[in-house]
Amino acid sequence: MRWAVATAAWVALAMFTGCGGGGGGPAPTPAPAPPPGGGGQLGSGGGGSASGGTSSSGSSGTKQQAEGWGHLTGRIVLKGAAPKPTPINVTKDQEFCGKHNLVDESIVVGPDGGLANVVIYVRTRKLKVHPELEAVKDKPVILKNENCRFEPRVVAVVVGQKLYVTNPDPVAHNTNISVPGGGGGGNYSIPAGVKEPQEAYKFEFSLQQSVPVPVACNIHPWMKGFVVIRKNPYMAVTGKDGKFEIKNLPAGELELQLWQEKAGYLAVDGWPKGRKKITIKANETVDLGTIEVPVEKLQ
Repeated sequence: MRWAVATAAWVALAMFTGCGGGGGGPAPTPAPAPPPGGGGQLGSGGGGSASGGTSSSGSSGTKQQAEGWGHLTGRIVLKGAAPKPTPINVTKDQEFCGKHNLVDESIVVGPDGGLANVVIYVRTRKLKVHPELEAVKDKPVILKNENCRFEPRVVAVVVGQKLYVTNPDPVAHNTNISVPGGGGGGNYSIPAGVKEPQEAYKFEFSLQQSVPVPVACNIHPWMKGFVVIRKNPYMAVTGKDGKFEIKNLPAGELELQLWQEKAGYLAVDGWPKGRKKITIKANETVDLGTIEVPVEKLQ
């Protein structure tokens, strides 16, 4: 888990052409240091938590939320034999990138069958946010160009939260995030050795997206990632153990959404179109148990 907003994986844009295109901005200046710890809710994969408040819900047809806050946990696993990762054909900067044994990471399965990089978020609209999470957007998230891949592969942010891109590699990268509607995307050329966040390489998104938006490096075409952009912090990205947790949800009926990059909306048993309605009770935890994803869903 990286600089993301911890514990539930909180965890694009008008594309510029070419490897080096896009807004570099002013001369690099140090950005505010992110907090220690890593990504769960708002940030990187690994399952995290968030909070929410009471209000009437919007488009999902949910009932008015009751007073109080509850929590959500679960685990997503692959059902069937995990596909063998396909080696990457390294066509650029072979001397450095070629030594990392890069593979396609569109499906990442942990040793115990956990399915990583699955996004779960609350579809219900007009949710108030738990007081402890009101400051989430003030905590930056970090996306690294590291060893010729994006780390983490999936990050999550709320609208208005800063996403800084770094490049500790000894080769140049660019980070191209294409956001539908022009909600804060861009394309930054990032020289080698940018290990700390800088204002010159900052994204700040203004529009919520219904699906994660892609991240690309035009210099190294195999590099892929995704950014989840939501109005509230009620989202998570699973780690290699497949686990997720979202804390301090508003009590009441909520609708959830599952997404995975190979499948899109992840429709599995009990989750038509990848959606499921649940009821959160104050001071209680809803455990969704183990959610199985048949391997054919990812082919």
